[in-house]
Amino acid sequence: MYTDYRIYVKKYFIFIFICIICIFLSILSILYITDPLQLFHKSFFHKDKMYYSMREQAAGIINSFEFDSVILGTSMLENTSAREASQKIGGIFVNISLAGSSFYERA
Repeated sequence: MYTDYRIYVKKYFIFIFICIICIFLSILSILYITDPLQLFHKSFFHKDKMYYSMREQAAGIINSFEFDSVILGTSMLENTSAREASQKIGGIFVNISLAGSSFYERA
């Protein structure tokens, strides 16, 4: 009788461990597919939309988008249109201006 109890406990813990692994893998796969910060690839669902602070999303923009010029500044340049700059000056611009940034952050 004692050994039967140990077998059930062992099966229970294995089942719980597998459930935790499945939940963890499903959360990771959903984060990879949606990729809200665009760290791994351009987002499939949010084309050209920035929902987060530029401090969080700048690495995703730099790694995922094609560009040859950067608009970088404080909150004064935050609403500057990269598309308009590309049309008037030429080249492919991206705006990664930070609100309230210091010289250290921009460097």
